Amino acid sequence: MYDLCIMNGKIITHKESFLGTLCIKDGVIAEILPPSESSVSKNTIDATGKLLFPGAIDCHSHFQVPGYTYRENFATGSRAAAVGGITTVIDMPLNNEPAIITPEAFALKKQLVEGQSYVDYAFWGGLVDDNLNQIKALYDIGAIALKGFLSPVKEGDFVTLKLEQLVQAMTITEPLGIPIGLHCENYELLHDGKLHSVAENRNTVDDFLSVHSPYAEYLAVKNAVDACRKTGARLHICHVSHPDAAELVREAQRQGFPVTAETCPHYLGFTNEMLYQKGSLAKCTPPLRSQQEVDRLWKYLIDGTLSCIGSDHSPAAPEEKDDSRLTIWESWGGLNSIQFLMPFFYHL
Repeated sequence: MYDLCIMNGKIITHKESFLGTLCIKDGVIAEILPPSESSVSKNTIDATGKLLFPGAIDCHSHFQVPGYTYRENFATGSRAAAVGGITTVIDMPLNNEPAIITPEAFALKKQLVEGQSYVDYAFWGGLVDDNLNQIKALYDIGAIALKGFLSPVKEGDFVTLKLEQLVQAMTITEPLGIPIGLHCENYELLHDGKLHSVAENRNTVDDFLSVHSPYAEYLAVKNAVDACRKTGARLHICHVSHPDAAELVREAQRQGFPVTAETCPHYLGFTNEMLYQKGSLAKCTPPLRSQQEVDRLWKYLIDGTLSCIGSDHSPAAPEEKDDSRLTIWESWGGLNSIQFLMPFFYHL
């Protein structure tokens, strides 16, 4: 006897779709039966007219635990993930306080999250300028990947990684087989561009987009890929927003280097017109791009260059997105998005 049978639904796999019955026992799919075949179970759900998708894996979430739970906690974030069709999240080492850059911080996060999640989960560890000696310990305690920033970032202990430090880190991660994921926007272009814009009181959306330019993303991705070529270490490019950056990934993949990349639903379904219309509510980094660039980015998803979709879910309190008192530079750069991932992408 099965614990649950979901009957008469249209089952979607990576190869085909068909009507059938999902039979579940002890929390796993035990059998898939044709509609004509009867089954015995403790409970049944009639899914007539419904689509049954496999649960999605979100490789890029920010659930704010520990440290920023005024925005969200792991229980609310994971419930939102389940609503969005996601059954596994891989949570980032920031926005956390302390940042997850030591095994002690990793253990604290694991302790705080235990029993709080509605979905399966794993954790990224953090990679910053002064924790290269912690890489092996983070790997040993369970970090499945390490996240670093080539762009400006300063949130507690989480700071920017210099290129020479990235190469050093890769010589450590290469024999371990653990990937390094990077936020790729060029540090100098962003830092200096923002500094000059603020000094000159240039605070428009156009000013923001000019600083967070496609070239800033392209240059950082190129530098990251070159580090991969030099070391042979696994590299993952987070939230690719622009087709020129995706082309660098495709070239490296064709040459046999261990580079993967993700994009996000908002880079495939929204354009920078949303930023003009909604202001900081639509602010993220890298930013939303033009319609032409969005159309070109789809090609790299379809051909497999961009091998996964991450929500980059990063919620904020309302006052952190308040354009009446914050400039485009001061407002929070992140989207509350995980609950929309599967429905949004399905309708694109």
